[in-house]
Amino acid sequence: MGCGDSKGAAFKTRLDQVQASVANKPWRDRGDLRQIEWAVNELEQIHGWFHSEGKDLAELARIQRLADLITEELTSLMDVRLIKSDTAAVQTLIRAAKQLDNFRATRASDMVLQKRKGCISQIVKESLSAVNSYLPLVNSPQTLKETVGKVLGHLKQAAPSMGEAPDNVPAMLHQCSSLGSKILDFIPALMDVKPRDADDVERLALSLDDVAENLSRSHGHSWENVGPQIKQIRAEASTNLVAEKLDLLEAALKPELAGDCTNIGSAVKLSSDICALWIAPDEAQKARLGGLMDRIAANIQSAFDESIALGDTGSMTTLLSFAKDLDDQRKQMRGADAPAISKDLERKKAGVTLNALIGNAENNVKKQSEALHTLFQEAEAKVLKAERDSLKTIAEGARWKFKLGSGGFKDFSEEKSAEVERLYQDWCSKGKPVQPSDRRYEISIPVRGGTTRPSLASADGSHLLRKRCSYGDKCYRKNPEHKRDFCHPGDPDWEAEDNPGKAAPEVPVDSEEIRQERYSMDFLLMTQVNLSKGGRGMRNINRVEGMTVAQKLTHEHFGKVIEFVKEAENTFTQAEMELHILGEAERATMEKQVDSLTNAMRPALKEFLQLAVLVNDRKVIDEVMALLGVHAERLRLTDELKEIRLSDVLGELTQAYARSPARAAPRGWNLLKQLCKRQMLNCRLGLVKTKREHAKIFRRHVEMRCQALLSEYEHDKDFGAKFRRESTQILLAALRDAASRLETEVVIGILKTAASWQCDMDQLLVPAGQLVVDLTGSACKANLQPLSRVTEVLSEGDAMAKAAQRPVGSFYDLNTVLPVMAEKCFEVVQKDYMQAALQADPDASRMPSFVKQVLDVRSKLQPVEVAEGFDAKLWKRFEPWYRRLQGEGASQKQTAASEWAIAYCEQLKIPVPKWMMDKDQVEALRKLQAAVDTGDEKALREAVVFAKLTDCKTDTALLQKYDEALARLRHLKRLPSGWEVTDLVGDDASAKMFKKADLEDPKLKELFQKLFDDTKASIVTRDRATRGDGVMPRGYRVEKIISVMNAESWGAYMKRVDEISEQCRRFSGAAPTADSVWAEWSGKVHTAAHGEAILQGAHLPGLAADANEFLMFHGTKPEAADSIAKNHFDMAFACKTGLFGAGLYFAESSSKSDEYVKGDAKGWYPMILCRVTLGRINYCSNKDPVTDPGRDKLESSCIGGEFHSVLGDRMKARGTYREFVVYDHYQVYPHFIVWYSRI
Repeated sequence: MGCGDSKGAAFKTRLDQVQASVANKPWRDRGDLRQIEWAVNELEQIHGWFHSEGKDLAELARIQRLADLITEELTSLMDVRLIKSDTAAVQTLIRAAKQLDNFRATRASDMVLQKRKGCISQIVKESLSAVNSYLPLVNSPQTLKETVGKVLGHLKQAAPSMGEAPDNVPAMLHQCSSLGSKILDFIPALMDVKPRDADDVERLALSLDDVAENLSRSHGHSWENVGPQIKQIRAEASTNLVAEKLDLLEAALKPELAGDCTNIGSAVKLSSDICALWIAPDEAQKARLGGLMDRIAANIQSAFDESIALGDTGSMTTLLSFAKDLDDQRKQMRGADAPAISKDLERKKAGVTLNALIGNAENNVKKQSEALHTLFQEAEAKVLKAERDSLKTIAEGARWKFKLGSGGFKDFSEEKSAEVERLYQDWCSKGKPVQPSDRRYEISIPVRGGTTRPSLASADGSHLLRKRCSYGDKCYRKNPEHKRDFCHPGDPDWEAEDNPGKAAPEVPVDSEEIRQERYSMDFLLMTQVNLSKGGRGMRNINRVEGMTVAQKLTHEHFGKVIEFVKEAENTFTQAEMELHILGEAERATMEKQVDSLTNAMRPALKEFLQLAVLVNDRKVIDEVMALLGVHAERLRLTDELKEIRLSDVLGELTQAYARSPARAAPRGWNLLKQLCKRQMLNCRLGLVKTKREHAKIFRRHVEMRCQALLSEYEHDKDFGAKFRRESTQILLAALRDAASRLETEVVIGILKTAASWQCDMDQLLVPAGQLVVDLTGSACKANLQPLSRVTEVLSEGDAMAKAAQRPVGSFYDLNTVLPVMAEKCFEVVQKDYMQAALQADPDASRMPSFVKQVLDVRSKLQPVEVAEGFDAKLWKRFEPWYRRLQGEGASQKQTAASEWAIAYCEQLKIPVPKWMMDKDQVEALRKLQAAVDTGDEKALREAVVFAKLTDCKTDTALLQKYDEALARLRHLKRLPSGWEVTDLVGDDASAKMFKKADLEDPKLKELFQKLFDDTKASIVTRDRATRGDGVMPRGYRVEKIISVMNAESWGAYMKRVDEISEQCRRFSGAAPTADSVWAEWSGKVHTAAHGEAILQGAHLPGLAADANEFLMFHGTKPEAADSIAKNHFDMAFACKTGLFGAGLYFAESSSKSDEYVKGDAKGWYPMILCRVTLGRINYCSNKDPVTDPGRDKLESSCIGGEFHSVLGDRMKARGTYREFVVYDHYQVYPHFIVWYSRI
């Protein structure tokens, strides 16, 4: 599919959505014009696509049809009601119509604007018609104010629309003129009959002038203002009317009518009318009115005193009202300083009212207090008879109510209420789902009434259909006349055909017939609807929780108390209102009477508080205290409540820790025997456990109540101190009792509770600490008790300390039981651990458990001094036993004991006792023993190195095993006795066994010097000339001798010596070479006379004559000397061009080797004195051995032949030096590096 096709399909889908929206008309149901705006926007965009890019005539035609339908909707929605109520909606419709003009064939805006214009014209006509209907009613001064206000309201409503209905302007101005004329006609009469309305009518006339002037100015007409004319008329009529009214007032104040309330009221009204007419009075009239007012005041006071004497409160109230009106008039005429009589009358009336009020209240309080006392006694007896735990249980189920049309609630029947509650609980059990299908339940309710009546009756008795209201369900009119004449959706006659002559459907009326109506209950919204009436009549429902046992036992008494308090509070409120009116002296007297009345209520309220606290009903307490308000403080009920609550919780606290009463039943072993005999032991144990759990829960509940009470009054220091003082004594008695029964868990709970309440902990900690000490000593001395019991007791001590928020050492001292505790721990090591450790196949994984047992005990010891004391006593018991370990396997026993002690000390990070091997020493001994047993070189070296790193000399057994390992290693490597194996091994078992040691013995140095001197010759060879300056030194001075100890090279060399010695035995005369042979070969080896002496002086093994082993010289460079000593000779560096082939060349003369040395910065030269095993010697004295017999033959004679070395006799051939050559570097060992200087 191409891009254009897919886009066109998308636009068609959008067009389908618009078509569906137009068909459903959602804007009519919800009144939301945004839906129609969306449809217009979508149509414009879709039209743009199909008109420009995706040409589709069919779709364009469909767009035009939809545009026509939307235009019809816009025109329909533009009605009178909308124009009057929602200007923004009107603009939305016009904007949408203008948007349709962009793509509609005909202009939609013209139709909508035309409809709007017609509606506005209709509005104007309706307003003018209403004015015409109200103008005839402006015909009486008594109704002038009301009728003018209504006419003016319609004129103001029509005025803003006159710009779009100019044809109606003349008619409206004519109506304004008519209204102004009527006002002018009736204003004089109004001033006579209702002078106070004149000001209001004048203000309405000014508003009429504003409307008419604006209308005239905007449409080119003129208007004559009515307001100034009214002012003039009122000014002219005022003088005459005031004079007439003054005469009437004076006539009303005749002496014989002075005490008549009716006459006094008439006089006050005349006086009020005169004040209202007063515009510009002269001084004479003003003085005359003031005198008449004074006479009215005197009459009021006289009549009021007479009413007090007769006790006529009604007349007093009436006269007081007259007095207030008169005071207002006097202030209007004379200003704020005018005399007032209402205050004095109010004080008189308040005194009378208070006396009557308090007298009645005292009688009521006395009677009600007696009745409340009787109810209190009955309720208290019932509550005390019931178990306290059962008071909170529900005594009756929840009750359901539904809301009536009047606004009140009515109960469901008991049966239906139970059914609704079951459905509600089912909804709750499902997690209170919110989906409509899951939260709604149906019930059926029987309803009386099965007959019917017509919906509307005509004058002749026939039943006719009402007309349908044009606004349907959007109708906002609520007046009965409209509902009488028009039907709406949901009415019985709405669905019937609009036939005025057709009989109306009948609707139900009350009768004795019973029918079932279905209701849907929505528990999320808490509503119900009548499904039998099409889902109409939604009403709220309400769930009232059922009463608990306590509420059921006390609700009658509490209800009467609340009524009692409400009546008293009303009395107090009235009394306070009256007290504010009285003078100071009268007020003080009355306040004493009120206080006396208040105190009379105290006994009944105190009993109420006692009962409410007993059942823990805080809600009713708060309600009563709130009703009493400040009077609760006057009655000191707050303090009384604190005392009652304190007494209640402390009594409950005492009960919670009280010991169960003793029973006359067998105890101890007798009880146990009987239970076992009857097979009831498990049952009894379960009952005891359950009882303890219940007691624990009860204690926790009481403690929570105490904590809540303490928190509530945390700012009351006196209350807190009293609570802590009394609770400390209760908890102390409970703690002592629990300690006597060894109930440590209860003791811990008591300490924790006391600490949270900040009680006096010092008193409580004494018996708690003694309990811990006693239990610890008992657990240590009991043979059958495991060590874990000691740990358990100490843990309980820690728990007590934690609960009390105190350090352990602050309330008990374990120093007295440390010896038995250490003995108990030592027994675990001596018996259990040692037995497991010395088994034939011991389980090493069990050792930590034995250590942990003692560590658990030790970890519980606090403070640090106690723990250290325990260690001291443990080691004191441990040391003699450790030293006494003897016999077969003693070393193993000591090792096992040491391992336990080491593990123990490591966990505590403390040093091991000095008289015992430490961890490293134990490990070293174990490694040495294993290495010696196996004889493995690597294991021996590792064990020796590990032992060296420990202080192995401090323990005899370890030192012996160490020396044994060294001897074994020396034997394996065949090391000379003069070499220290310890030095060779070093500190790295994986490194070479290598060391260079200076030989500083002067005698030994003399032997080396003699060797150099005796083997020196003055023969200068070609090599000296080519390698040096060709000058023969006069002599050599030995400066330094270094012994080379390389175990690897030595071992390989000795192995090769043994092989060569064995091979030489197969050849007669091969080794040792006979003197006669040496004589033929130019004499014996020059170094032979000195070799044994040097090796003996260096404590090294002698030379092997049966292998022709000799000491010989090898000259080299300083760096090469060190490399050869450490890494041995490397055949890769053998001279390939040597006369005798690629071998290692050695000399018997120091002078010969001196030709090949290089000096260092000090002028010292290195000479290696090597042990060389010549074996069977291939003698060669040819002048040119390179060709005769040839290098290869000489090499092969040794490498693969029957010879081991070549002796090149250059002394015989050339008169120089003999050279000794070997072709196997293992036939050489570099024994010494001799540093010398030339002389």
